[in-house]
Amino acid sequence: MYIIDWYVGMCQAITVIGLSRDTKRLITIVIRAEWVENFRVKLCYNSKVCSKIKTYFDKEETGMQRYTEKFVNDMFIGIPQWNEPI
Repeated sequence: MYIIDWYVGMCQAITVIGLSRDTKRLITIVIRAEWVENFRVKLCYNSKVCSKIKTYFDKEETGMQRYTEKFVNDMFIGIPQWNEPI
């Protein structure tokens, strides 16, 4: 599963790309942030996932320009479940 976006302020839901259980195709869905465990940052080399990410952000006026390292860091800091001590 690849986390690609979040809802600033709410911090309850995130947009992810993952495999559908039924069709085994990549889908883009919104899930609750608390469902994500063992979070880690990794580079994505899967061309199909990268294409889905680009398609998702191309719907916006700024496109992929919003998807920066600062955006990812802000997302990680902004979602409280990921910052709670274990």
